[in-house]
Amino acid sequence: MIFAILLLFAAAVRSQTQSCEGSSDCICIPQPSSYQVACPKSPYSDSMFTADYQRNNSFQIQCKNSGDIDFNLMKGLNIGPIKFFGLKFCPLPNITFKELMASMQITQASKIDFKSYSDLDDTLNPDLFEGLETVTQLSLNNNGLTKLPDNLFDSMPGLTSISLWNNRLKTLPRFIFSRTPYLQVLELGQNQLINLEPGVFKNLSHIRLLNLWSNQLINLSRAVFADVPNLENLDLASNGLKTLPPDIFADLTKLSALNLNHNEFTHLPYGLFYGTPSLERLRLNFNRKTLKTLPDFFLANLTLLSEVTMTQCNISSIPRNLFWNSKNILHVSFEGNQLKQLPEDLFRDSKELLTVDFSKNKIESLPDFLFESTPKIKDIKLSHNNLHTISRLTFRGLSLLNTLDLEWNRLNSIDGDAFIDLGSLTRIQLSNNKLAFMDKLYEIFGPTSSPLQYCKKLEIILLANNSIETIFQDWQLLTTLRILDLSRNKIKNISKEDLLFVSNDVTVNLNDNEISTVNFRHIEQFALLQLNSSTGVNYKNEKKSINVKIGNNPIICDCFIYDLIRYYEGTLTPEVRFLFSIDLGETRCAGPNGMQHLKVATLNSKILTCSWDQIGNISHPCPQHCACAFRVHDNAMIMDCSNGDLDRFPDSIPSVSGLMKTELNLSNNKLRKLPTDDVFIKHNITKIDVSYNQIGNIDQILFPQSLQVLRLDHNNLSKVSEQTLHRWERLELSQVTLHGNHWKCDCEAAPLLNFIQAHYTKIPNYENVTCWPSNTPIKKLKTSNLCPLDLLIYGCISIAILGVLSGFIAAVYYRYQREIKVWLFAHQLCLWFVTEEELDKDKKYDAFVSYSSLDKAFVEDILVPQLESGPNPFKLCVHYRDWPVGEFITDSIIRSVDNSRRTLIILSKNFIESDWSKLEFQAAHKRALSEGRARVIIVLFGDIGPKDNLDEDVKTYLSTNTYVEWGDPWFWQKLRYALPHPPELRKKVPGELRDKNIRRVTTEKLDLVHKSNGTVNMESTPPANSITMNPFNSLNGVVTNDASLIQCK
Repeated sequence: MIFAILLLFAAAVRSQTQSCEGSSDCICIPQPSSYQVACPKSPYSDSMFTADYQRNNSFQIQCKNSGDIDFNLMKGLNIGPIKFFGLKFCPLPNITFKELMASMQITQASKIDFKSYSDLDDTLNPDLFEGLETVTQLSLNNNGLTKLPDNLFDSMPGLTSISLWNNRLKTLPRFIFSRTPYLQVLELGQNQLINLEPGVFKNLSHIRLLNLWSNQLINLSRAVFADVPNLENLDLASNGLKTLPPDIFADLTKLSALNLNHNEFTHLPYGLFYGTPSLERLRLNFNRKTLKTLPDFFLANLTLLSEVTMTQCNISSIPRNLFWNSKNILHVSFEGNQLKQLPEDLFRDSKELLTVDFSKNKIESLPDFLFESTPKIKDIKLSHNNLHTISRLTFRGLSLLNTLDLEWNRLNSIDGDAFIDLGSLTRIQLSNNKLAFMDKLYEIFGPTSSPLQYCKKLEIILLANNSIETIFQDWQLLTTLRILDLSRNKIKNISKEDLLFVSNDVTVNLNDNEISTVNFRHIEQFALLQLNSSTGVNYKNEKKSINVKIGNNPIICDCFIYDLIRYYEGTLTPEVRFLFSIDLGETRCAGPNGMQHLKVATLNSKILTCSWDQIGNISHPCPQHCACAFRVHDNAMIMDCSNGDLDRFPDSIPSVSGLMKTELNLSNNKLRKLPTDDVFIKHNITKIDVSYNQIGNIDQILFPQSLQVLRLDHNNLSKVSEQTLHRWERLELSQVTLHGNHWKCDCEAAPLLNFIQAHYTKIPNYENVTCWPSNTPIKKLKTSNLCPLDLLIYGCISIAILGVLSGFIAAVYYRYQREIKVWLFAHQLCLWFVTEEELDKDKKYDAFVSYSSLDKAFVEDILVPQLESGPNPFKLCVHYRDWPVGEFITDSIIRSVDNSRRTLIILSKNFIESDWSKLEFQAAHKRALSEGRARVIIVLFGDIGPKDNLDEDVKTYLSTNTYVEWGDPWFWQKLRYALPHPPELRKKVPGELRDKNIRRVTTEKLDLVHKSNGTVNMESTPPANSITMNPFNSLNGVVTNDASLIQCK
């Protein structure tokens, strides 16, 4: 098998090769446009050399090694006439070039190229070139030559071009070119020449190009170039030149191109180019030293000069007359220097100027009329400078300007008319500045136009990394626009109207902005309207017209991007996909909560919502402690009241016309019951989630017919009636959750068991619906397991024991009820036993403090601070703080009593003697009698004297009600208990106990303090005048008077 493969391979090789004509030692392999010659011809041996042969044109030999080469192998080849003969990677032949070519019958070769890529040093023998009178071009590059014989070129008098590039020559024999009178091109670049003797170029009157680049010629003189008056192109780059003699070019009247790149100039002489009237191109780039400035008139009066490039020379200033009277300059570049300003009349005579490059300098401002005399200019580059503003006159008159580059400056202002004459501008680069285009017109009329409004032919606008906040309308109206780059700006919102461009196939880059809102709502109707308004548009065949990139923006994933996500889902009409091509990249949601970091392009449009305040025109506010949202996919309202610590159902459910359905989420709260009225029936509610609450009964709840999802898991449900389950079966329920409750598995649970077994597919986690407290899964039970006989016996025994225990506890409580209540309240234990319901939930204050102004030290410095601080502070109404000046005092007293849950009377001798205080007591007492509840609390403060001296109403109240004495060890506990209990304590009271005991507690609370027996005990009460008055009270601006005309709000 292997032998057969070798035979096939040999046959293939033979079919593609043939013996070369005239030689039995070489083979010729045809190529697409030439022949590849290999010697020797065996395809299985390494050939000594190969040759590339192009008939009638060239024959180049490439040796495989630099050892001895037997060129006789090619003897007999019949090559014929060619123009070029070359040796590459070969040693010097042991015969002349003429003999070598004759052995292969090569004739008429006019160019010889020898590249050994080795160090020949001084071994080059002139005899090798014997008899080559017809050769016109000789190339000896890459040979490592260090020395040349004087008579090297004597046998080739017809040479017009000599190239000695990339050798190691340090000197040239003075008369080496004396026998080459027709030489026109001399390449001596990349050698080690240190000095050129005057006369070395003698007899080279026809030379046009002289390359001396990359040598070490630091001391050149006029005499070196005196013998080449017809020289047109001179390259002195990379020689380490620090300066030049003023007259070095005085004899080069035909010099048109000069290259001085990569030198070390520190200064240049005045009048350097006075003798070069034909100079057209000057290159002085990448100078390795600082060339601070240029001489006056340095390039003036050169009427043929067309191109000047002086990049990266560290030039910090240029003279105003630099180009004067050089009227044909076309291209000027001073890129990468240290220029801070430009002379206003720099281009005074440069009327033909086409391009200018002053980029990468330090220019801070541009003269108003810098380009006044350059009407033909097409390209201006001013990037990477320190420009701050562009005035209205800077670019005036440049009607032919095609491109303008102002990137990487510090521009913060461009005059609105700065580009008024730039009607031909097609490309403008303004990226990496501080532009916002927020002028006075913007503040008045909005984003109607920018300074680019006059540039009607713009194709490319680059404004990346600025401070732009909007897309201006004049950009949208450009018919030729192809690229608008607004990436890395401060655009916060975009809509479909912002992206409506007149131009076809435009790309708008909005990546890396601050876009949070993308409003593409109703984009289908919008696209259809736009396409219908354009005649002759075939969106099935033509290209998309507007390509939008909005990647890496902090997009809020709400209902406004609904149609944007549908675009990615492919569910929009084809008109939209024709009009817009949208690229979100890897953009991830920045909000709302719960959606951060999700990839926008992969979102499901069905989950997108907007908050209630985003919708607008909503007359029904969302209930307190809830968050309402609108879901656009199914036109639904979601009312989320979860995790709100709610202990009662919200007061209302917003009703908005046009909504298809409503979903309620009240999970994870403290709800004990749901409303039993028709609140659910009024709204088209499809989902109710009340999981993780404390709901104990749902039999009286009226659920709507539209209900599809009902989540009741993790509550306190123990049973559900058979009637309720029958109603559920008549609803459109697709999901009911019941796990995590305290289901009582008795005889009454049979309907529930049947319901679970019949509808288990609609009950997620039905296997976790368990009996309490046994934790037995209901699904494992049978109806017979729910009513065992022994359970009834144990139940009866338990009830008997519970009855005996309850009787004992009731007897103890009856005997010590007052002491127990006070102790429990002081320690905040079993507050259901001592707390009343929020009967006065709408009242502003917990208590109105009525006292004599003569007792203000006790009230203001002791009583009020103590009651308004601590873990459960009270809200008090005191006239010195809470009564604004306004009405008569009688009205103020009545308002204060009505707005307070209690009236706290500081009964003292001063109080008794005050008529206004008596009026306050009578108002509070009258209100208490009308409501049938204890609303007055008396604090006995100091000695009040004989009882008979008291007002009749006060005397009667003390005889039949309670009071608290100042000085009692339990004074503060009793007083706090008698006052309304704050909401924080009421939340700790089970709702059922509050309902049962509310009325009883309200009337019995004050029994915990001393009952009056008709006499007042004064012995334990410290005298009022024993309290230390605060000496700073009179400094705080508060002056209290019993007769003040003020009221509590």
